[in-house]
Amino acid sequence: MKNTKGLKLIGRQGDVFFFATTEEQKECNKSNGKITIALGEHSGHHHTVVPMTAETKIFSQLEGSHPSFDDKDFVEILVKDGDAVVRHEDHGAIILSPGNYIASRQKTYSVVTKQLNRVID
Repeated sequence: MKNTKGLKLIGRQGDVFFFATTEEQKECNKSNGKITIALGEHSGHHHTVVPMTAETKIFSQLEGSHPSFDDKDFVEILVKDGDAVVRHEDHGAIILSPGNYIASRQKTYSVVTKQLNRVID
């Protein structure tokens, strides 16, 4: 993500924000179904992108069977050929139409340490 131009907030689930972006995402790491993009540190709950049709394809730069962007500031998501839904046990669903998206974790600034810290749920 080069800059914040072209970003539009489309939804939030607790500490994870979802933005539509005009920046083209790459077709890397196609999922075979759902992609879990964040896991709750305390609750064990998860933010998962799930295809809504058999034709829907979801891509991200995350890898592995239980990916998470806990060590990254954001994750890029590409949805093609149908809608997807972001699900979480404690939050309402967010529909992702075909397009390019960025998911980002909430951060707080500490005036004591002068550092940004990721919110932990």
